[in-house]
Amino acid sequence: MATEALKILASKQPRETSGSMSANRFAYQLDWALCKLIELHDSGQDYRIVLDHHEDVLVLDREHGATKVDFYQIKTSNSGNWTLKRLLYRGGKLNRSLSILGKLYSNQINFSELVSRLSIVSNAKFAGLGLGCGESSAAREQICFSELSTDCLKNIVECVKQEHQLQADPDFGDHTYFDVSAMRTDKHTADAHEKLRHFLDRIQPDGRFPQSATYRSLMSVLQQRNNEEGTFAKADDLTKRKSIAKSEVQKIINGLKPQSALSETWNEVLSALLSEQIPALTVRDIHREWQTYEAERTDHSNVALQELRLKVLESVRKARVDNVVTLSALLERARQNCGQNAAPYNGSYLDAMTLLEAYDTDGKVSAVDPQSEGEKT
Repeated sequence: MATEALKILASKQPRETSGSMSANRFAYQLDWALCKLIELHDSGQDYRIVLDHHEDVLVLDREHGATKVDFYQIKTSNSGNWTLKRLLYRGGKLNRSLSILGKLYSNQINFSELVSRLSIVSNAKFAGLGLGCGESSAAREQICFSELSTDCLKNIVECVKQEHQLQADPDFGDHTYFDVSAMRTDKHTADAHEKLRHFLDRIQPDGRFPQSATYRSLMSVLQQRNNEEGTFAKADDLTKRKSIAKSEVQKIINGLKPQSALSETWNEVLSALLSEQIPALTVRDIHREWQTYEAERTDHSNVALQELRLKVLESVRKARVDNVVTLSALLERARQNCGQNAAPYNGSYLDAMTLLEAYDTDGKVSAVDPQSEGEKT
């Protein structure tokens, strides 16, 4: 069911598409979104995150029935701190484009009933902004507009009012912020991994979840949703193609297996492969793809992968019924059963998928039973 906030967000087209963006800034934005997701999930509160729609990151207050939205504009800077001049710069002699603050405030104009927070987030400090308390703005990690000096706020109000040709003064109130991110531009992925590690340690201190695989699973979903292009005129389109919510993240987490269990499973598979005298290079290729599939198997947004997984699970189930006793025979059955459905995955990937699903008997990850799926149709 579409939420009220999503309906409103879908009713208006974004002011612009992402346009050109450096690879590092794009990656920084996704790592920041991942850290925000971890923070929200760790807090236990409900949420839905929408990526690259109206703003870089939107955080809705509930997965379903949301009524409030936080709008985050992510900015990286390697050329010094942000000044008021930079934040209000419109570009060119004709001043046709909106400034950074003008773009942020467009969300207040378009979605005043939804806005809970407007925020510019950056790795760089915000310097030279007048604060009412007299403190240096560059020393602050967070600045609310209500803390700005009268003169500084008046300057912003007048510029943004002119940009949008408003009749009344823009209302930044106590819900607009400058936020300094601790995430470094040159080590943002390492910082995201560290935050993820602490999160995994808290939810399962003895589980030893595969951190890299978990990062890849979550990041693959974020990348896919962020990169989706289109008009998204319906709330359901935003839900399915541009957002990720608490229940989906929990589903990914529930599908994780401790690293020790995965290692033990591979060792058991390796022993069986060697006993059947499978060539060493073939085993090496299967192991490489095994590691890849470990990271990708919980990505339920990857329709092609999940459809192939169902075919593999069906092959494994039938092989058990027919009492197939060798891995070579099992792998051959899976190849024949999947056929062209295996594309674009190579043979080693299909073998790794078959073996991992065959040996995963605890039901934790293999949550979809192809037989029960067939009974539903």
